[in-house]
Parts: sequence; C-alpha cells; structure tokens
Amino acid sequence: MKKGFTLVFCLLAFSTLISQTTQTVRGKIVDKETYSTIIGATVLVLNQTETLGASTDIDGNYRIDGVPLGRQTIKISYVGYNEQVVDVVVNSGKELILNIKLAESFVTIKEVEITSDGDEGVKNDMALVSVKSFSVEETDKYAGSRGDPARMASNFAGVQGADDSRNDIVIRGNSPLGVLWRVEGIDIPSPNHFSIAGSSGGPLSILNNKMMANSDFYTAAFPAEFGNSISGVFDLKFRNGNNQKHEFSAQLGFLGTEIMAEGPLNKKRGSSYLLAYRYSTLALFGGLGIKLGTDAVPQYQDLSFKLNFPQKNGSSFSLFAISGMSDIDIVFSTEEKPNPEINIYGENDRDQYFNTAMAVVGLTYLKPLKKNAFWKTTLAGSVDQQKAVHNYFTRDINAEGNYDLTNIYTILNYRFRQTKYSVSTFINKKLSAKSVLKYGINADFMVFDYQDSVFKDQEIPKEWDVRWNHKGTSALIQPYIQLKQQFTEKFVMNFGLHAQAFTQSESISLIEPRISMRYKINDKQVLTSGVGLHSQLQPAYTYFYQQPTGNGEEEAQFNNKMDFTKSFHSVIGYSIQFSQKTFLKS
Repeated sequence: MKKGFTLVFCLLAFSTLISQTTQTVRGKIVDKETYSTIIGATVLVLNQTETLGASTDIDGNYRIDGVPLGRQTIKISYVGYNEQVVDVVVNSGKELILNIKLAESFVTIKEVEITSDGDEGVKNDMALVSVKSFSVEETDKYAGSRGDPARMASNFAGVQGADDSRNDIVIRGNSPLGVLWRVEGIDIPSPNHFSIAGSSGGPLSILNNKMMANSDFYTAAFPAEFGNSISGVFDLKFRNGNNQKHEFSAQLGFLGTEIMAEGPLNKKRGSSYLLAYRYSTLALFGGLGIKLGTDAVPQYQDLSFKLNFPQKNGSSFSLFAISGMSDIDIVFSTEEKPNPEINIYGENDRDQYFNTAMAVVGLTYLKPLKKNAFWKTTLAGSVDQQKAVHNYFTRDINAEGNYDLTNIYTILNYRFRQTKYSVSTFINKKLSAKSVLKYGINADFMVFDYQDSVFKDQEIPKEWDVRWNHKGTSALIQPYIQLKQQFTEKFVMNFGLHAQAFTQSESISLIEPRISMRYKINDKQVLTSGVGLHSQLQPAYTYFYQQPTGNGEEEAQFNNKMDFTKSFHSVIGYSIQFSQKTFLKS
C-alpha cells in the first residue's frame, strides 16, 4: 500500500511538471546611474505569435504571466533611455526575476540597441576594457565549470587554470595570488574549501552559483574603485530572493548535496529571503559505509544567505553571508596491518589533520539621493582560518603480521587566522547624460593571529622551531575617484585615481592613475584600450615570518616592512560581430 501511494505521488508530481509549459517573468526597472525607478517602461517578450509584455508601475515593477518555457528574448525600452535586449532561460521550477538598469541615451531622439552579449552587458558602467559579465547560466554551461566562477573564467581568452584539482587561475601570466575576490563591494578571503593561506583558489568553491546575480570579471586595467590586486578581479553580486512566492529545491550531486529556499518575508513591503546550504556527498557516502577507495574522505559544508528589506523612496537594506568549513584526516596510525590500497594520499609515517574555515557577514544600505545620485555603504566582518597538525609515529610488525605502535608525537602544529572588519562606501552621481562621477573609500581593519611551530629534527623530539608567533592589527585604506565622460555617441572614456596605504609596512601608493576608452567604429566593430597602475599587498602571513634560530629562541620578524607589489597594465582590444551568434575578440 505504501509503495503504491509513493508511486502515485511521483506520477502526479511528474505530470504536474510536464503540464507546466509557461512561467512568470517579473522584476524592476531603474536608472543605471541613480537607481531611481522608471515608470512606464515597456517590457516585451519577442519572437512570440501573440504579444506578451507589460509596463512598469509607479514603483518600477512589471509582471508578465504565461511566458513559454525555454530560451526567450526580452526587450526593455523607455523614451530617453538606451533600449536593452537580453536573452534569458525560463524554467518551469521557479519564476524568473529579471531586474534591469537602463542607461540614459546620449542622443534622446534616437534609440541605441544594447544586447547582453559580450562586454556591453557589464554590471559596472565604469568598466570599458578587459571586463566580462557572466551569469549563473554561464557558470554551468562552460566546459569543466562545475558551477564555479573561477573554473568558468579559465575558458576566457588570456586566462588559464592551474590544473583540474584546484580552481586557481593565471591571468595573462600573473600569479594566481594577484586575483581579488569581492562580494557586494567588500574584499573577501578566498571563497574556497581547503584553501591554503595566502592563496586565491582551492579544490572546491564555497560560492553557490544559484545565489548569484549577473557579475563582472576583470582581467586588466580595471577601474579606480578596485585596488589591492595586480592580476584580476571577481566582482560578485548576490541576487534577491523571490518576494512574492516561496520556492524550494534540492539537488544531489557528486560535489555536494544541497538544498535551497527563497521567498517573501513580507509581501506588502517586498522583503525577501534567499538561502542555500550544501554538504559533502562523499562524506554522506562514507557515513553510510560506502567504500570510496580511501579512508581520507574530505568533509565540507557551506551556507549562504541574503535577506533584502526594501525601504521608502527606493532605499533598501540587505543582510548577506557566506560561510564554509572543510576538513580532512589522513590517518595511518590506527591501521592494524599493512594495506597500501586504503590510503593513497599523505605519508605513511604520520597522521595529518587539516581543516579550513571562512565566513563573511555583511550589511548593505543603498539610498537614492534626489534624482541624480545614489549612496551605497556596506559594513562587513570576515574570518579566514587554516589549521594543520602532523603526528609522527613509529611502529613494528609483530609475529602475526600486524602493526605494533611504538611511539607517536606531534611534529607540526600551525594555525593561521585573520579577522577583518571592512567598510565600503561610495556616491555615484550623474552630472549629466554625458558624465557620471563616482567617489568613495574602501577600508579594512585586520586582526592577525599566526602560530606555527615544527620540530627541528622529527627523529629527536626535543626542540621546537618557531616560524610564526604573532598577534597584531593593521589597516588597509583605499580611497578613489573616477569620472566617465561620453564625448560622442560612439566615444566614451573613464578617468580615475586610486590610492592605497597599509599601516603594517607603512607602505603608501599615493597616486595610481587609471584611464580607459571605448570607441564604437560601427554597429559591428568596437575598439577599446586602457592603462593603469596597480598595487597589492604580499600574502599577509609573509610579513610576520621569523627565521628559526635552531635553539628554540625567537628571532625578530624581518619581512614586516615589505612594500607593495606594483604592476603597470596597458591593454588594447578589438572586437567584431560577424553575426548574431558569432564574434571575434582580440
């Protein structure tokens, strides 16, 4: 009876999914520079036998019901603004929430069509060169991406992955250490499980691509608002949850078992929640007693969420978080008899324990200022930690062929922890339809706790060599200003200045100029170029290394006055559109 009920339930659920052939598309249309709502904008679904569309209401919201499933083209237009055409995928499982920012037209009597393909669709209006906007869909469709933005980026020209075991990327020959991760305007630690201190990558991303809105990836000569990077920048955005309907999903995959939920907190006020949790599938299999070929099973879990609270006059508060924990134990000392096929990793004369953790919690406030500007501020706290313990042991094989453990002791013990309190605040002001000014400051207050000791001679456990023993604080301050000027309908430039100061080393990079331009030769060809001076800290732990003396005494830190790494970027680019689906970019 129970099996029959389950079968009927599954058939009904399956038939419900099959019968659903349309979905709702809705969202909000705002001015790209000021975030003020646009009333009366037209949103149309193209390539349909019957007209499907809607106009935005007094709050800039629109809703289109009955949109067929699959890939659709949607056009958004309003008098005095550039028309925008986007390609989207409409799924049966959830509503499509499509929020659009329209840019004011340079020539108000003539509409200019801008599509979402290529660099034209970037989220940052100040970015003119070496930037690629990517969507959630792209983190799945590129070969080998596995839903990971970094692995996806390795498919782009000039970007190369290290190897398949990690998602570190090399951009135009620069070190992977030069890549900056940013979420909601805040610089964050490496968002990867099993990340190594100072690195920007890892074997598995903590980020859940289903949490992200369209985001930007920079490969060179990025605008003045980005600092402390000499290679590339991931500027990630979290989307808001569905504020009208509760939606739930679950997924079982090789890389993780995850659940996701989103929906309204208050339908009248438009507040919403968005949450995603993932747990290691391999750890689940190991817990069920399923043999995986090794006893060293990686265990990890991560949680991300965003709560959004719209306010009056277009203002909004949002609370967001990213967190992840991971650990792996490679243990040989408990083996009863030799079996080299069980543990194929590590070294068979020691037990190794390694775990990592990172978390970011932030609060963002956005407020339109009259009709020509908006102010955005994000406050955040983050922590990043790596711990490792190695226990060395000796053992003999007895007469029965089993192991006898004769001795075991710790030969390595380290913990690197960095806590950071961050603020990012800026004002974006539209001076005219041709000019936009953006200025602000990013500041990080860092708290360091680095402890690392090893035995000088693991065979004679008598003396520790202390390599790190530091607790302290430092600050990184980065003010900037940038101006985008559109000289003609086809020619636009961005001028910026960035400064950077680090209190630990007393390093100051006072003036870092950034200039970029874009010239639209015709409807199919675009020429871009850019130059800029960029600076970056060394990996934080390297400032506090102390050379072991060999006698158990501590020696003074000799790296703590290291200056910034500096890089001068110069880029020229050309792209040509051969057809709607084919273009060349170099």
